[in-house]
Amino acid sequence: MPALPRIISTTFICHAGSKGLQEDQMAVKILVSRQIADGWMDRVMGLILAMRQAAQKQPGFIVGETLVPLPQSREVLVISKWESIEDWNRWFDHPLRLQLQKEMDDYLGGRTEYTIFRVP
Repeated sequence: MPALPRIISTTFICHAGSKGLQEDQMAVKILVSRQIADGWMDRVMGLILAMRQAAQKQPGFIVGETLVPLPQSREVLVISKWESIEDWNRWFDHPLRLQLQKEMDDYLGGRTEYTIFRVP
């Protein structure tokens, strides 16, 4: 029986700020899936790191992690948690995120897929 794939996980934690999560706000988790074109994994991982470092400075960012399957394939999954969908939407439309995504698009073997989950 083949071994089960393991996950490499690097987690960056940012405090939610002094106000914390408000009861009337609903936190969200965003799953971002990317298929990397052959030979460009290192370049894309650098761009993902730059994107995360910028996201950490945004209001509402809580935590993010990047997952790469073992044995390594061309897929990269990024999961981030935000205090609210509004915080995520502000980051999604942020000029720096758009610039980094546009640069990353040149190295992808497909489109970037986003799935949004509420955190009850």
